[in-house]
Amino acid sequence: VNIPQPGRRVHGGNMDRLFDRFYRKGQKQLAQTAPAHAPAPKKQKIEEPAAPVAKTEKKAVPTDPLEALRKLQSYVEVEKKFPKAVALMKDLVSQIMNEGNADDFFQAAHAIIRSGHIHKEGCRKPCTDFFKELSTKRELFKNEQQEVFELWIFAAITNNELYTDDTYIFHKVLNKLSSAVDILPNLPPPSNLSSETVINDATNTPSSPSSMPAATADTVSDSSVSTVSPFLPTNPIELARLRLDFLFDFLVSAHSFIRVPWAKTAVNTLLGTAYLKRFNFRPEQTSQIDKWISDIKNKTITKPAAEI
Repeated sequence: VNIPQPGRRVHGGNMDRLFDRFYRKGQKQLAQTAPAHAPAPKKQKIEEPAAPVAKTEKKAVPTDPLEALRKLQSYVEVEKKFPKAVALMKDLVSQIMNEGNADDFFQAAHAIIRSGHIHKEGCRKPCTDFFKELSTKRELFKNEQQEVFELWIFAAITNNELYTDDTYIFHKVLNKLSSAVDILPNLPPPSNLSSETVINDATNTPSSPSSMPAATADTVSDSSVSTVSPFLPTNPIELARLRLDFLFDFLVSAHSFIRVPWAKTAVNTLLGTAYLKRFNFRPEQTSQIDKWISDIKNKTITKPAAEI
């Protein structure tokens, strides 16, 4: 079959123009449907052999419970690890604590106290739970450890109970603190305080197991006294110093509520009593109490309200 091509005359000019028109129309349709640029062929990647992955040695997990307890003591120093580590230590108290390993748990409690996290939000509850569990086996501790442990109970449980939005519980706990402050002697400024008076007051003041063991006179004014450890006292004077340090920490916790409307009056009254007894405390603590009272008088309190 002879198909006429464009530009070729077959049956006259009309036929040529007809073929030309259909040819151009077909070319235009092809141009519209065909892609503007044909996709370039994909280059094939040549995969190189992967480098051998270095095997990391897994740290051995302690299988001995006491070894695990000692390991956890290093974790409580880190605030983010504190809650979980203390919760695990609490489990060990209920599972394995006995007379033979009581010293290990006493050291664990010491590590928690000295961590500095016991009154921080997120750390208070696991800390309180641990010491409540530990207090159920307190009879396993030695006689010389009992009085120190009583102070730790005051710091880790009684103090933390102050952080609540329950007004009844708050005022109940605050009354314990007020009683502990109220029994302090009215001391003159340190320059008028003899070291003999300090030692006598420190060694003869009885304990009060219902709340906090009775705090005593400031031993800092006696330059002959050296504190071996702020949390493990080795003599009655150091124990008296520790009582006052924990009592001051409690005052700090109470002061954090000074902008809470329902707590403000009680806190102001407590700080007023502490001001009268301020010379029982360390010089820097005395200065802080002076500042609190000055802020109250001048109504320039800037410390934010406590976080419940």
